[in-house]
Amino acid sequence: MSAIQFVDVEGALVTWLQGQFPAARVCTETPANLGDVVPVIRVERIGSTATPPLLDTAIGYVDVFVGTRGAARALAVAGQSAFLGVLPGSDLAGGSVPTSGVTQQSGPAWRPYDDSAVRLVGSTYGVVVRCRPQ
Repeated sequence: MSAIQFVDVEGALVTWLQGQFPAARVCTETPANLGDVVPVIRVERIGSTATPPLLDTAIGYVDVFVGTRGAARALAVAGQSAFLGVLPGSDLAGGSVPTSGVTQQSGPAWRPYDDSAVRLVGSTYGVVVRCRPQ
């Protein structure tokens, strides 16, 4: 019997999103100099379920930081299109996303942020990853 190696979905999505949005900095933690390096897309896994033997369903935030509310919303909507239209059926490091494997839990919405020079628009997605046996 092969061991199951679950995918680092958070890290895999950072790599995937960086490929989709090369002009943005994609990360899992907000950089200290955020206002100097926007646009930034932050991916944060907040929970999950696993269905043996090979499915991992990750729930996560995708937050977009840009200098204006309109630009933040536009980038978040572009991210929404990528998550719902491009990610299903894609390969990620160590696994793949089934064609029905992406759900939107909460669409792009403005969220308050302490730094008045930065605007935040966030979304929440569920992503199913079919892990590859090792």
